[in-house]
Amino acid sequence: MIYRFYGNRIGNKSVNFHTGADNFMDGINSLDMAARDMGLDISRTVTLYQSQSTDVIHAKAFEFRKPADAAVTREEGLILCIRTADCAPILLYDNINSVIGAAHAGWRGALSGIIENTVTEMIKLGAKRHNLRAMVGPMLLQQSFICQADMRDVFIGQDLEFSKYFNKADDGNLHFNFEDFVQNKLMSCGLDKNSIEISAIDTYTSTDFYSYRLGKHQGMGDNTRNCAMIFL
Repeated sequence: MIYRFYGNRIGNKSVNFHTGADNFMDGINSLDMAARDMGLDISRTVTLYQSQSTDVIHAKAFEFRKPADAAVTREEGLILCIRTADCAPILLYDNINSVIGAAHAGWRGALSGIIENTVTEMIKLGAKRHNLRAMVGPMLLQQSFICQADMRDVFIGQDLEFSKYFNKADDGNLHFNFEDFVQNKLMSCGLDKNSIEISAIDTYTSTDFYSYRLGKHQGMGDNTRNCAMIFL
């Protein structure tokens, strides 16, 4: 199993994994560059059209912008790709049973069940919960995740216990502990805490990864993406 979390550079070359109309070819070229960095090429990639859904696909061959927010596979040499720019890129694997998964978890998707659904589909392919390991890449961390009370209301409307993930910080703003929420969701799926690695990189403050929120604050719009990749 090989995995990578790519930001705005590969070596000394700039990359951007957004595949919107304004920079479609840049996104394609960046995907191919990353795939080749992993020893394959773009013809062995699975990319998704992500929409904060809870949909998971079983990937068996090349896919481009397949509607879903997660993919799982047993196929060797097939790269599962997740594009993010503040949301949590979650890569999962069971090395004993040769099953991998990749999920795009924004706060809406994480709340709605994308993590649980990804693990469920991996189990269907033969993975065992006690064998699962997870790597969570650069994301918007609590220090930068300022939110409004209506977001907190959505969470506690599902479970009052979720109020613990929201805290008033010294800056007077309400902050969401996204990293702890993701970790606890993974643990609720049967993963041991010691089998979960969460990046300490905050996309908002990092100079190496793109941030949707920072781009908006700087008036740059929504046209940049990072990419997480994993393959057997």
